[in-house]
Amino acid sequence: MTGERIQQIRRKLCLSRVQLARAIGYVGKVPSLDLQVRRYEIGARPVPPWIARLMLMFDAYGVPPHW
Repeated sequence: MTGERIQQIRRKLCLSRVQLARAIGYVGKVPSLDLQVRRYEIGARPVPPWIARLMLMFDAYGVPPHW
């Protein structure tokens, strides 16, 4: 999965980078959460396979509200 595809899915779901980071399972301060997702989106970091699968599930079914 490409960073561009992650960004498309995030925007389709109307999520901020911080909201997406928390849905994926990252914890921490807001600036670091934003940076983590931005690195995937711009291609500075490879997207791990588990995040790619999770993003495909989010794309198909949305993010569960309690996440």
